[in-house]
Amino acid sequence: ETGTSLISLNVYDASIRRVTIYWLALASMTALLAALFGLLRGSTGAAIRAIRDNEDAAASVGVRVTGTKRLLFVLAAFGIGIAGALWLATSITFQPKTYFNVQWTAYMIFMVLVGGIGTFEGAILGALVFFLIETWFGGAG
Repeated sequence: ETGTSLISLNVYDASIRRVTIYWLALASMTALLAALFGLLRGSTGAAIRAIRDNEDAAASVGVRVTGTKRLLFVLAAFGIGIAGALWLATSITFQPKTYFNVQWTAYMIFMVLVGGIGTFEGAILGALVFFLIETWFGGAG
């Protein structure tokens, strides 16, 4: 196994780290959700829905399909990068086999399916339900 200990890197102060990670996670989540909400309610959101419904028809009425897809890819990568960095910061050690497995994909699919596909609030609701279930049954053994 490979891994790096944050304690050996002298970056581990549990109380300060926990508070900092909490506020960073809250601020980044709020900023990303506000940006996503604004994006989906504007002309870009209309372009995204048009591409979803019929890509060729969207292109024929002037929607920049490739540019819109590229924007979505970059925004998704940015959000996932922030989430991954904050998730890693909560751990004392990092084991690649723990974090890079198919279980995380199954978690995301579960959250989207439970919350509802295609709704802004659905993914948030699905994540809340997932973590409530995980906490409830995790404490039960």
